[in-house]
Amino acid sequence: MYYKDDSDQLGIDEFFLPFGGKLKKDNRWVKAAEIMPWSYIEEVYLRSMNQEIGRAAFPARIAYGAIYVKRQEQLTDEETVTAIAENPYIQYFLGLKEFRDEPLFDASMMVHFRKRLRHLRKNMQTVLDFVDGFLEEMSASMKVQMQIDVAVEELFVNIAHYAYTPETGI
Repeated sequence: MYYKDDSDQLGIDEFFLPFGGKLKKDNRWVKAAEIMPWSYIEEVYLRSMNQEIGRAAFPARIAYGAIYVKRQEQLTDEETVTAIAENPYIQYFLGLKEFRDEPLFDASMMVHFRKRLRHLRKNMQTVLDFVDGFLEEMSASMKVQMQIDVAVEELFVNIAHYAYTPETGI
């Protein structure tokens, strides 16, 4: 079962840090959060859900974001859970509204996230078309479009393709 999160990207100044301070706008996780096609990722994620029965699933942003963090940082599943618990920038990237110093989920959930997001592998061109359309609406330069296209392709190659090898079944 899945409950769609209708909230928009939280403003960087709205993220609550219990120890004070503010997140920096030039941080790579903040920048990545702003350009990631979260709505599309959620649409794909929903395709793997049974809307009638079962326990409520983690939001698509947390599931996909955790896989993205794992691949970007070249971490194990356990190290990914720890990195998320320790880093407020990663928590912002995952869509949390405030810093939490405890793990969001057990490392074993990473296997489930990978299985649920296997549909992304089949949809790279659709994602590229979506991202390019958005960038054109925003009057982004061709250079910026190409850089983002390369990043999207990298996501598919590193996450959606290699995370679901026939040998491992996941």
